[in-house]
Amino acid sequence: MIILILCAGKGIRATEVTGDTPKQLFPIPDRNALEYLLDYVEPLKGDVRVVVNPADRDKFARYSDYVLVEQPEPLGEANAVFHGLADRCHSSDSVFIMLGDNIPIGEGASEMRDMLVQGERSNLIATCMRNGASNTTIIKTKCAPEYVPQSSDVSEFIEVRGVTVQGECNTRSGFDYIRRADVIYRWLDWQNVQDIKSSGEYRLPTIYQYMISLEGERFATVPVDFLSVGDPDRIQKAIDYYG
Repeated sequence: MIILILCAGKGIRATEVTGDTPKQLFPIPDRNALEYLLDYVEPLKGDVRVVVNPADRDKFARYSDYVLVEQPEPLGEANAVFHGLADRCHSSDSVFIMLGDNIPIGEGASEMRDMLVQGERSNLIATCMRNGASNTTIIKTKCAPEYVPQSSDVSEFIEVRGVTVQGECNTRSGFDYIRRADVIYRWLDWQNVQDIKSSGEYRLPTIYQYMISLEGERFATVPVDFLSVGDPDRIQKAIDYYG
């Protein structure tokens, strides 16, 4: 398994607390977000790659036991994955993609990791229930068009940018398992060639939707809650949770 931990985002909203420290490295009780993620994936025994901003590479130097991959420009998570897989573009290995500022917690996190240890063969999207979704992706499933958070095949990825959707919504948690690296890389490359962006960034849900619609790929959901270090309020919640 190829494990990509995406840590190239500048985290502008978090700098009020983190300063010049990348939000993934900001200390919360016991350790930082990246170290919690590294602990989480250790049982998977995979090829761990940390995607970083070139300007911050020296700050991640103490993690040089893992592969550090630079994302040359801040062009979104899909672009980060593209660079993370560039030398493995023909690999049939599976890929586990994790946002570096989200820490999986609870029973769902353990359940997802157990599924991966056992060799899950389906694409998986970790989801969680959120009230008032904004700047995220809502997950619509075949058995639950009203966004009920239960395991099911995904029928649609709905990007929410610049507005807030009122009520309970099933959204991405930031942990995606893709069964074949060569398949997702081919679509990432296609996205680059077609220059398909949303708000100036290349987004993973965009190509997931094409993989469903044009290639018949299946994406199953698994409920996983998480802690974020993406802004001051969420950082405080993480500190309170681990404190």
